[in-house]
Amino acid sequence: MNAFTESLRQELLGERVRVSVVQPGAVDTELVNHLSDTVRDAARRRIDGMEALRPSWAC
Repeated sequence: MNAFTESLRQELLGERVRVSVVQPGAVDTELVNHLSDTVRDAARRRIDGMEALRPSWAC
């Protein structure tokens, strides 16, 4: 998504159109339960120390 957004931003530079992407950060979902052990451990190390958003906070 980031690469698409950046390419779109560059394409529209001369058209006075702003393009942005919002990244909420780590979200506490069951997704990590479906990852392999190696990938899950790497993901957890990457977000270690961050407070993950809870899906209910989006309401």
